[in-house]
Amino acid sequence: MLTGLAAPAGAGILLALALVTLGAVWPAPRALTIGTAGLLYVIYALRHVFNSRSSQHTTVISGLQGGGELVPALLLPLLVLVQLATGLAGAPSSASAYDVTSNLLLLTAYAAFFAFACGSTTNTRVFHAFAALLLLLGTAEGLYGLLNLLSGNERLLIYERWAYPHSATGTLVNRNHFAYLIEMSLPLALASGLLFAPVQRDTRRSTDSEATARRIMAVTATTVLGLALIFSRSRMGIFSLLAAAATIGAASALLRPRVGGRSRKGYALPALLVLALGGFALVIGIDPVLERFFRIPQDLEHGRLPIWQAALAMWREAPLLGHGWGSYESLWPAWAGRPTGLHYKHAHNEYLQVLAEGGLAGAAVVAWALWLFGRRVLGALSRPLTHAQRAVTVALATGITSVAFHSAADFGLRIPGVALVFALVVALFVRVTDDPELVDRA
Repeated sequence: MLTGLAAPAGAGILLALALVTLGAVWPAPRALTIGTAGLLYVIYALRHVFNSRSSQHTTVISGLQGGGELVPALLLPLLVLVQLATGLAGAPSSASAYDVTSNLLLLTAYAAFFAFACGSTTNTRVFHAFAALLLLLGTAEGLYGLLNLLSGNERLLIYERWAYPHSATGTLVNRNHFAYLIEMSLPLALASGLLFAPVQRDTRRSTDSEATARRIMAVTATTVLGLALIFSRSRMGIFSLLAAAATIGAASALLRPRVGGRSRKGYALPALLVLALGGFALVIGIDPVLERFFRIPQDLEHGRLPIWQAALAMWREAPLLGHGWGSYESLWPAWAGRPTGLHYKHAHNEYLQVLAEGGLAGAAVVAWALWLFGRRVLGALSRPLTHAQRAVTVALATGITSVAFHSAADFGLRIPGVALVFALVVALFVRVTDDPELVDRA
């Protein structure tokens, strides 16, 4: 059974499997990813059934304290089931039943993995192990993407790159999806390296040399992740993380209980890190990155706007329940307007795609999930937290907020590898806001 650090190890196997297969976007790795996520949850549930004194129904969902964040995750698969049951999927104007069923399995796997991660995080050791897993995966992806870019290697593992040349993308095809991973990892790396208090082991504090070594490793990881985000050349990824950091940082400053004066010494290292990132970026060559920002008006006019308009047109045809989850790719040609020679699988706006595929019902579920998140952020940041607890809470909230912003212009959460990492980040955020002492309990 999954005990101790076996849960993070199992999660690591699942996430590594999903990421090294280019995000598990192909049918075979996708099926393997879904099966592995389901297996992890079954083992977790059986462990609680046999080890807990409470009823079986309660134990299967144990560990999910607080505001019921699992409910929206379960409502999306339920909505897809309704679409299948009503015959909406498979109708001439909607996606095939096979496409919708495939997406139903994916949504169920995400909910199962979220429940597994949230319920398994029961002590500080496991929480730290899950956080370390996120940092390890993010740093490995960032380092691989940077090395490929700097060496001029236009391959993705064993595959010839067929899109997004001269960009850092890690083991993913799309630079924007790679940016999603960095957005979730970089704030946590910054928090662990610059803001964590020394970890207690039994009755002895870590030695200064151990604390210094951890900080050096975390600063190195932060530098790698920062450069990887810049040279992903993902405009929305860079903007989203900056906007999310400003939003959550301002909320923390405004809501933080006032206790005496505030020290400014904690701002020196982040400022130096920003300068170092800027220096490295200039040495490598930042012109191609800046050039993409100057092309935003043209890319909006000829790229994003037409497919966003198509998504809105689809929604008007089926406003309540949508056309079926996963239907955008098959339906887009009918609403494409003038021919462009391009075929889009997604709306490049998660919220508009949810409207088109899930109608107002799907949009209501997403809006509820965002409201639950906002309520947790405001409640957590209003509490008198320790320095480490606030740092980790802000870092996780920043990553989630950045993904929410980025999803207004892309579809990274439709990539299984990215969506599973996001589910883990949300699970850790739920647990740390339920029990902040998970961060630094002795």
